[in-house]
Amino acid sequence: MKRAKRSPLDTLLPVLVVAVALATGYLELRPWLAAPDTVLVSLAPPPRQDGAAGAAALHPLDRVLLDQRSFFEYDTSLNQALNRADEGTEIGILWADACEVSQGAFRRFAQWLDFQPPEFRRTLLLPGQPGGWKYDSDTRQHRISGRLNAPASGVSYYDAHAYCRAAGGRLPTAGEWHALAAGQKGRLYPWGDAFDDGPWPYLDPLLNSAQPCGLHSRTDTPEGAHDLGNGVSEWSSGRDGEPTIHGGNGWDRPYALHSLSLAYRAAAPRHRSAHLGFRCFYDVAPAATPWRMAPRVLQLTPGRYPPAVPREARVPRLLAYLPPEDLSLLPVMVRDRQQTPRRLAVMRHEVTREEYARFLRDPLVHWRLYADPEEPLDHDYTPLNWRRQLRRPHRPVTGVDWWSAHAFARWAGGRLPLAREWVMVAAGERGSVLPWGDRYADGRAVTFEAGRTRPQRVGAAPRDRTDSGVMDMAGNVSEWTASYRIGAQGYSMVTKGGNFILPGKETARASFSNEAPPGYRSPALGFRVVFDR
Repeated sequence: MKRAKRSPLDTLLPVLVVAVALATGYLELRPWLAAPDTVLVSLAPPPRQDGAAGAAALHPLDRVLLDQRSFFEYDTSLNQALNRADEGTEIGILWADACEVSQGAFRRFAQWLDFQPPEFRRTLLLPGQPGGWKYDSDTRQHRISGRLNAPASGVSYYDAHAYCRAAGGRLPTAGEWHALAAGQKGRLYPWGDAFDDGPWPYLDPLLNSAQPCGLHSRTDTPEGAHDLGNGVSEWSSGRDGEPTIHGGNGWDRPYALHSLSLAYRAAAPRHRSAHLGFRCFYDVAPAATPWRMAPRVLQLTPGRYPPAVPREARVPRLLAYLPPEDLSLLPVMVRDRQQTPRRLAVMRHEVTREEYARFLRDPLVHWRLYADPEEPLDHDYTPLNWRRQLRRPHRPVTGVDWWSAHAFARWAGGRLPLAREWVMVAAGERGSVLPWGDRYADGRAVTFEAGRTRPQRVGAAPRDRTDSGVMDMAGNVSEWTASYRIGAQGYSMVTKGGNFILPGKETARASFSNEAPPGYRSPALGFRVVFDR
């Protein structure tokens, strides 16, 4: 009997039925992916109103500090200046020396003072100043001694105070010195917003500090003050009567930092340096000094002068919070976000146990369809204490290693965030130090201070929230990222964010990071997924 010929449809139909059934069942296992709970986050600020790109909005001070950030890894002497927040300085009738006091002028003062009666000398003393103080300069021991038109240096705060008082003036306050240097427009440097390295032509720092007044006219202020950012640094009476040092000199590097109008460092009143001098300010128009020196002065314009640290600058505030080991993240927190136009859809919460259970029910997962090529062959996606975790399905899944988090992200159609992307999401549009701002407060996130012994339901800390609505980035559980580090022991993956067993004050900041081998599992470590848009 002749067998009936089968059509191609007869062969394909069972295959199609099985494929449709599998696809239907597969999609039923993943219903949440149709509308994942995500937040669309921009990794760069919107264009300015004038149409310029976001990168142009980076403040000039931020550019300087980013370029010189390696200085802050080993020296924090300028952090106090960068961290100060004032309302500016009100200037009334005030005059200032156009030049730093010269060696010749100070020598004549010291010789004149030797012939003054003791009762007059006592009027020059400051509280705490040793009796019998010898007003002198230690530049007598340097080869610049005798350069009478070079700035006086090697003078203590006591010496500078006595000179100015005997001359009919005084040392400026920190705010007055900054007003003279920055002007009412708040110049970054005394001469403008761009650094000029012209005043440092010599390899010998002492020669750079000993150049006569006004030699480099390009670094004069528009009002006519000379050498505020170069020559020698200068004494002031500080903000609360505590001596401080302002301005650049021939020794302190990087020059681009120390010459900033806002830069100052605290110092003991007995301190002397071959690179430290002063100039005087006057509340009344000065006349010739008793030692017959006619001062060259200029009058400051009365009015309010802006704060030393511009409010628009982002890096000064970050430097006040970031420890040296985190400074490599400054470009991520400031410059990179200006240059990255990409947007990400970020899961609002960390992946929950309920969501991870759907992942485990997918047979394709166990056929290693979503596994990383380097994943160990015997790898098990089951988290630690999984049965116990399932009792509270709305808490973040923990006890998963990096391989599991990576496979879940691929299964979900997304990926793990890079560490720098995680920082940019946590810092928000404002580039905050913490997900919610710049001030830490106990109780805002699920951290050690909250007294919890296990993770809490996602979103249980509503104040641990970025401006865009991403939750739990400062606490609850830490999170795997796609970034890695290579060290002596091999490579490890970067983890971000604080958790319920870590102290929040140290770990809640966006810059905090840790690392662990990809096979590491912890009851305080989970993850979230991002989706490219």
